[in-house]
Amino acid sequence: MTRPRKPVRGNLQVRRAPAGLRGRYGVFLEFLTRKLIMPLVRLLLLAFAVSAAPLLAATFPPIESMPTVDAATLLPVQVLDGSAYSVERRVPVVGYMGQFT
Repeated sequence: MTRPRKPVRGNLQVRRAPAGLRGRYGVFLEFLTRKLIMPLVRLLLLAFAVSAAPLLAATFPPIESMPTVDAATLLPVQVLDGSAYSVERRVPVVGYMGQFT
């Protein structure tokens, strides 16, 4: 009877762990992954799925409306009225910048 040849990939030979080590640690690793790690991963994914819905459905506080201030507080008085233009007395402030019309 001939011995089976080791599988060869290119120039490298694939080696397996000795039978004694394979049996001892293989059972432990199988137990570790099947009985401990995989249930913990499933539990963690379930916790994320359950907690995501209330977080996504949370209501945010209402946004404040844009303030309107007197134009004289933002500009010098000489600039408010010119020969070819005039600036309205109340100016809306958008993003910290006055919108002069």
